[in-house]
Amino acid sequence: MLLTVDTVSKTYPGGRPVLRGASITLDRGQSLALTGESGSGKSTLLNLTGALDGFDSGEITLDGVALSQLDDAGRAALRRDRVALVFQQYNLIPALSV
Repeated sequence: MLLTVDTVSKTYPGGRPVLRGASITLDRGQSLALTGESGSGKSTLLNLTGALDGFDSGEITLDGVALSQLDDAGRAALRRDRVALVFQQYNLIPALSV
């Protein structure tokens, strides 16, 4: 499996649950489209599977690596070496050029 999300839950500060027991399995070559209303957890799920944010319970395994076992440096290395992210906001630094 390339990606396994196994009963993952995420609650934001203030006790607002965003994901409750989300599960997805993707093999190499498969694609997935996330659709839903604003606030339904699409961006949260992408941030979790891209190792940008932590989750409360469950497990996410990306390319054989359990994300719950990684510290900040480990998640950064995983993103650097194995994940491509395209942000929905422009995360550009005005003082730099391409």
